[in-house]
Amino acid sequence: MTRQLESAIALSSAGIRIFPAHGVSSAGKCTCGRAACKNAGKHPALKSWQTLATTDEETIRRWWEREPHMNPAIPTGRGVVVVDVDGEDGKRSLRLLEQKHGALPPTWTVNTGGGGYHYYFASDAELRNSAGKLGNHLDIRGEGGYVIAPGACHVSGNLYEWKKGCSPADISLADLPGWIVRELQMRRKVDSDFILEDEMICEGSRNRRLFEYGCFLRGKRGKTVPELTEELTRMNQEKCSPPLESTELEQIIRSVDRYPRGGGPESDFESLTPRGLICAVDVEYRETEFVIKPYVPEGKLTIIQGNPGEGKTAFACALAAKVTSGESFLGIPCKKGNTLILSVEDDREELKMRIQENGGDLTRCFFVSEASILFFNSPEIEEYIKETRAKLVIFDPFQSFLGSKVDMHRANETRPVLAKLADVAARNECAIILICHMAKGLADTPAVLRSLGSIDIPGASRSIMQIGHVDDNPSQNLMVHVKCSNAAKGESVLFTIGNHAGISLDGFSEKDESNFYTCGKKVRQAAKDDFLYENILSACRDFLKEHPHGDYVLYSEFGFKFPNGVKPKPLLDTLSGRLKDNGITVGPYKKFPRGTGVWIGPDTSFLM
Repeated sequence: MTRQLESAIALSSAGIRIFPAHGVSSAGKCTCGRAACKNAGKHPALKSWQTLATTDEETIRRWWEREPHMNPAIPTGRGVVVVDVDGEDGKRSLRLLEQKHGALPPTWTVNTGGGGYHYYFASDAELRNSAGKLGNHLDIRGEGGYVIAPGACHVSGNLYEWKKGCSPADISLADLPGWIVRELQMRRKVDSDFILEDEMICEGSRNRRLFEYGCFLRGKRGKTVPELTEELTRMNQEKCSPPLESTELEQIIRSVDRYPRGGGPESDFESLTPRGLICAVDVEYRETEFVIKPYVPEGKLTIIQGNPGEGKTAFACALAAKVTSGESFLGIPCKKGNTLILSVEDDREELKMRIQENGGDLTRCFFVSEASILFFNSPEIEEYIKETRAKLVIFDPFQSFLGSKVDMHRANETRPVLAKLADVAARNECAIILICHMAKGLADTPAVLRSLGSIDIPGASRSIMQIGHVDDNPSQNLMVHVKCSNAAKGESVLFTIGNHAGISLDGFSEKDESNFYTCGKKVRQAAKDDFLYENILSACRDFLKEHPHGDYVLYSEFGFKFPNGVKPKPLLDTLSGRLKDNGITVGPYKKFPRGTGVWIGPDTSFLM
C-alpha cells in the first residue's frame, strides 16, 4: 500500500470525502503525462471529481490500483473552508492580517509541500473560491473547490503532512473567524467591476471571458503567470461548459502575460516588489534525452534541409523506420516508439512504402489525412501526438504548416509559432523534425544559415542535418550534421537511395559541409591540379631562399596568382600535407594593414 492510498483510507475513515488528483512520478513529473505540466501533482485525475468524491474504501482502493502514485485530494465546501497560505509571501500577508484582527484559532492545519499552510475551518457562510482576495498569496477554497490532502507528494519532493498536534485526531475543527468573512466581503465590493464567480460560461464565449478575467487578474490583482495558470485552470474546470482544451487555455495565459502586472490590493512595499527573479542555483538542470543521439533530440525541434530531389524525405523516413523498429542507426541506439508523419508532398501510399522498405514497423507509424489544412498552431496537432503517443513527429515540408498569415521571412512572425511548437515537443516528450528547403543564391553561406525563411527558423532548432549529393560521386548522398546545441555534432553519414526510396546506410564519412559549397568544390578541384601545385611549390621555395627561417608573406606578394573563385587559405590548407612532404610548412594566417598573409617556413618536424 502506498503512502498516498494509506492516507486516503485514513481520511475517509474519519468521514472526509476523498478523490484522486494526479501525482508526481519517481522522475519528478506529473502523472498526467504532460512533460511541461504547470500544475504537477495538483489537478484532479477525475473529470467529475465534485460528485465522485467519496468515503467508500472499496472505491478508493480501486482508484489507487490504477495509478498508485496519485495524490489524495479533499473537496471543500459543504460547511468546510480552507485558507491556503502560499509560501513566505502568504505567511507575511497572514501576519499583517493577524496583527490587525488577532491570531487564527487552533484548527486542523497541514504543512503543504510548497512551504505554506492549509488551515481548515467550519463555516455556515457559502464562501466561494478566491485567489488573492484575502491578501497577497492568500487563497480561499470553498464551494466547488478542493485542496491536496496530507500524504500527498509535492513536485519538490516534500510531503503534505498534518502539523504536529493539529490533525483531526488531536484537535477539533474550529469555526471560521468572522473577520475573514468581513475582509472578503469588503474586498469583493472593491472587485465589483469584474465579478465572474456566479457565471456559467457556455461554448462560444469561453475564450473571451477567460481572457477578460485573466486581464483583470493581471492588471487589478498583479497575478504572476503561475498564479494566472492556477486560477484560470480552476475557472475553466468549474465554470466553462465544456472546459477548454489545455492548449487553448495555455494560449490565453500566454496572451494575458503580454500585459503589465498591476500592484494588487495590498499597498505595502513587499506586495509590490517583483517576484520574477530566479537565482541560477535554483534552476534544475535536466540532461537532454535523444531519440537518436546526437542527431534527433527529444522534446526539441530538428531540421532536415536540402535542395529538391536530394533525399530529405527519404532520409527522414529511414529515421522514422529505425524509431518504429527500435533498430540501431549505424550502431547508435534508437528509442523505440511510434511515429506521426504530416506530409503535403507525398501521398500515404508512397510514405508507407518508404517506411516498409527501410524495415519499419507499420503498426507504429501513423499519417494525418487532413495534413494540408492543419497549421503548427492547430490544436489538433497536439491531440494527434497524444493519441498516437508519438516519439517522433515529421512535418514535410515546414513552410506548408506555418499558415497563410505567417510570413516565414519575418522573425517576429515565425518566432512565436516555433516557440509554441517547441513547447508541444517538450510537453509530449517527442522529437519533432521539420523538413525544409534551402534558400537559393546562398550556395557559399554556412549550412546552418541556409534554411529557407527567417534566421529564427534554424535558431529555434536544436539540431540541423543537411542532405545533398556527394560532390565526387553523384550517385551517393551525404548527411552532414551542421548544428547540435545539446551535444557534440555527430559524424557525417553516407547513404544510397535504392528501389522504392529504401535507404542503404553506407557508413560514416569525414566529409563536412564544404561538400555542398561551390567554393569548396573549386578548392578541391584546384588542389587536384598538379600543374597548379607545382607553381605553388615553386613560389614557396623561392620565398624560402630569401627567408630561410620562414616569415609571413602577403597573398598579393606571394609571387603566385590564385585561380578565380579559389580562396588562398582553404587551398593552402588542403595542400599543406603535400607541401610538408616537400619540406615546407604553411600557416598560421595573419591580417596586416596591407592585407592577409600566411607563414611560410621550413618543415623542422623531423628534428623533434
